[in-house]
Amino acid sequence: MDFEFIGLILLFSIIAIALFMEVYKKKFRKNQANDREIYFVASLVSLVATASCYFGIPLPGKIWSLFIYFFFVYTAQFFVDMKVVKSIVKWYAKKKGVTLEGYDFNE
Repeated sequence: MDFEFIGLILLFSIIAIALFMEVYKKKFRKNQANDREIYFVASLVSLVATASCYFGIPLPGKIWSLFIYFFFVYTAQFFVDMKVVKSIVKWYAKKKGVTLEGYDFNE
């Protein structure tokens, strides 16, 4: 298995986790979740996704590399959620003229 395929799988996992976290914060918890809860859920989902990828596809490395993959996925999904997903949602909402609860367009 080549690294390009592994990177693609991890990229899709990161995007899926970032989208899930945004839905979790806005739809399930309705902006009532505190920071610790968000970090806990994000790390739990990242750990489950990383373990699934690690054991589901033959990722290179020993078992300690699971923690490196987890740290990479958690950090990357956090960045994707904060920078990419929110930017796309804000842009789309402005384009459609929709006012979103919980979003400040000046952030």
